Amino acid sequence: MKRRDFIKLSAGLGATMAATTPLSSAFAQTKMVLKASDVHPLGYPTVEAVVRMGKKLEAATDGRLTIQMFPSMQLGGEKEMIEQAQLGALQIARISVGAVGPVVDDVNVLTCRSCSATPSTWRKSSTARSATNCWRRFPRTKRPA
Repeated sequence: MKRRDFIKLSAGLGATMAATTPLSSAFAQTKMVLKASDVHPLGYPTVEAVVRMGKKLEAATDGRLTIQMFPSMQLGGEKEMIEQAQLGALQIARISVGAVGPVVDDVNVLTCRSCSATPSTWRKSSTARSATNCWRRFPRTKRPA
């Protein structure tokens, strides 16, 4: 990149940042409603936890951020919730790990039956070999021997 092009690019970025700085404070004042969904009805512990989190969030942000809860599969089942989250239509989805496995392959290690077995039987199963490959992707914390 030539020096002249670099100066033009820097000046353009500087002008853009200066123009958008007042807008960012305007966006900070707008209200945002986060949609949350769960398959369980009102009164279920996970649903109640999200409702309470929404009340605390609303109080902490002076009403700028709120959570609108949709319990009892109002927005569909777990598969539909995953699709809505992928599209950005749903911000919080309480989904079981089993439903996420087909979408995010690395999550399957959490549902592996062999993970709780002893290391000697764990190495013998084919699912254990794929789980071992998944374990290698995670940071080094506590792993099966």
